[in-house]
Amino acid sequence: MKNRIILLLLIAVTTVGSLLAQHGHRMPARELSDEMKTELEINSEQAANLDKLHQETKEAMAALHECTDLDREGKRDAARTIHQSAKDRISEILTADQLASLKELRAAEKAERRELMESVDRKAMREEIQEYRKTEIAPVMRAQRLKLEEDLSQDNKASLTEIRATLKTAREAAKAQHREHKATQRQEGKERDGRRHAKRGHQRPHRGQKLHRLEENHPSEFAALVAMIEEYDTEITNLLEEIKPQQEEWKAAQKAIKERYIPADLHREHPSRPHHKQEDGERAERVVLAHKIHFLLKDPNKEEDQTTTDDAPTLERIAASTYPNPTTNTTILTFELPEAATMQIDLRDADGNLVRNVAREQFNAGQNKLAVDVADLQNGTYYFTLNSHSLKIAQSVKLVIVK
Repeated sequence: MKNRIILLLLIAVTTVGSLLAQHGHRMPARELSDEMKTELEINSEQAANLDKLHQETKEAMAALHECTDLDREGKRDAARTIHQSAKDRISEILTADQLASLKELRAAEKAERRELMESVDRKAMREEIQEYRKTEIAPVMRAQRLKLEEDLSQDNKASLTEIRATLKTAREAAKAQHREHKATQRQEGKERDGRRHAKRGHQRPHRGQKLHRLEENHPSEFAALVAMIEEYDTEITNLLEEIKPQQEEWKAAQKAIKERYIPADLHREHPSRPHHKQEDGERAERVVLAHKIHFLLKDPNKEEDQTTTDDAPTLERIAASTYPNPTTNTTILTFELPEAATMQIDLRDADGNLVRNVAREQFNAGQNKLAVDVADLQNGTYYFTLNSHSLKIAQSVKLVIVK
């Protein structure tokens, strides 16, 4: 039944899309915000048609996500068809002038989003997350891994030592190759392309990707690890189950750290994508396998099992503070800039949620002071986040409210 729904929706959007392809417009299929609808002077009939299109696209994507008859590539192609046809249908709903204005608004929105992305101090964020993992997660995982060590045979321990050495050598070779690639780009004067490659190169791969790379690049080591997991599956499963409640706490804490650094404007989910990613049977099994391999590969004889990212882009830090701190009603945020710049200053709670935008304006070079009224806020820990795209500056300042 679900597959029939998908087929019907695909036929519907494809048919309409093909009829409208002559317009040549390729506008995003995202739901328009109320501000955009007002800016574009969209009437009630257009708004109703856009809402209907958005709902149909969302339902089609949800149905496609539940489909089990298509492989990953098939789903990807079907998703492209749904999105492209939805984009084409907007050409019938909006006028030519509205389409042109929408294109300009989207371009401005994209530029602003890119500016916010570049202002995020990812190095500081990674360092804080790594410190959290080092102090909160690593000791617990090491203790669990030590329990497993008592059950492993001497042959398996020796095999794991060899596998770790092999994988470490491969990682170091990959890093060296990446550094050489960046150096070559700089010599050729391709600074902009080099930055883009570096950014992509340092995106942290998820466990599924790591598992695929391990299986593809080190088949014999992968087979040995799978054999060990099958041999000690009961012990590994029990050890991981023991810390499952703590793992949820770790996820929440790391998410809060990320949200303190990343501006609220960047927390945007495409409305036509399912909000919760459900893993199918085979993929879920591979995720579990990847988790167990990661646990098995941990060296219990090492105090710290965290890796660091080399050549990470660095943002400047600035002198910033608040006084009084702790405070009751008002605090003075003081920060010093090397030159005049536009700053975005937000106040966030301890979980990283945006409380309010404090300022987004031009500040002078040198020392700046900003009085912030917090009389309406409850007791607790908060953070001022300061970002500047032009100066490549980002900072987080802690504030405690006590009444």
